[in-house]
Amino acid sequence: MPISSSTTDAPRFMASTWHKRTPSLRQPLSWLAYKLMYKGQQEKRMGKVPVLSGSLSHTFMVPRALVSLVLLPILIRHFTPYLPSFILFFPAPLLPVLLFTFAYNLIGITILLLINRLCDTYGFFDGAVKRDVIPDAKLNETMLGVVLLTVLRPVVGTMMLWNDWETKGAASGWDLTQWGWWAMGLPFRLLICSVVMDFWFYVSHRSMHEIPWLWKFHKVVRFAVSLSLPTRELTDNSLFSASHGEASLPTMSAFGDWEHNFLDSFVIPGLTLITYKVDFGTWWFSALYTLFNESASHSGVRVLWRAPIGGWVLSLLGMDQCTEDHELHHRLGWRKSFNYGKQTRIWDTIFGTKGERLETKEEYLQL
Repeated sequence: MPISSSTTDAPRFMASTWHKRTPSLRQPLSWLAYKLMYKGQQEKRMGKVPVLSGSLSHTFMVPRALVSLVLLPILIRHFTPYLPSFILFFPAPLLPVLLFTFAYNLIGITILLLINRLCDTYGFFDGAVKRDVIPDAKLNETMLGVVLLTVLRPVVGTMMLWNDWETKGAASGWDLTQWGWWAMGLPFRLLICSVVMDFWFYVSHRSMHEIPWLWKFHKVVRFAVSLSLPTRELTDNSLFSASHGEASLPTMSAFGDWEHNFLDSFVIPGLTLITYKVDFGTWWFSALYTLFNESASHSGVRVLWRAPIGGWVLSLLGMDQCTEDHELHHRLGWRKSFNYGKQTRIWDTIFGTKGERLETKEEYLQL
């Protein structure tokens, strides 16, 4: 059955009306979604596609990551003596877990607000078609997925790495020389961590598309497919074809079954840390940059904006990922797709699943 780009063709239970009114605080998940969503007017932008420098990503992320990495251990050292004694025997570093999870979510909110401002300034890819929104029937489930993602990731990393970081003395206060040596190797460690994480994500993502019994856990995420090609046909269940609305959420990345979100939030980060054991500080930077890039790549903002970790270097090899790459994975792919990577296009290049860019070809760029 061909997909129609009209909202009236969507099943009634996939209608999206929640964003047309301000939810009450008595509906906390709806209220959170409303506060974080893009509320600007969507219009088709003409002309060449702007190029955002990687320095924007770094000047935004580095101060937040570094300040939290230095400040939170000070708070932990200060408050630990005042904790009830039973907490000190807790098998996990409870106070670091709580503080870094809180910081991760707070920084995540600032990322979403930045991306909303950029969407307001630059518009969206495929701008003639309205962006997709979460349907009423799936709103609470989706926002619970957001909570799962933004809680499990920092919890896993902190539980696995904090004690070693504290033992080495970093959490107790390195001098400038020690911090300098650590910082010199940080870009290289971040690139390796990104490539390793991308491998595990590529394997799981492509498997969910191509292995029939795994597809059922991933096809809900395909709700985010843009319907700019109304004559394209779905060869699988079209229950979750997208309905177009008047708002967009980078949190569409969490629109999926709990099995999918658990894999994304717990299993892949855990496998990454087992495969490539990094120190807590490197993991903290990597986790925040990953969150940054995921939010940007699901926003559809009409700019050439490369993934900040290794983006310029990988672009020389044609293996960088930009905002349009994952946008096209959703818009033009379905059961069989392309651009399965999350941080790079290294594995898509190696395994022959790299898709061609449309609006960010060099001749269309505002250089």
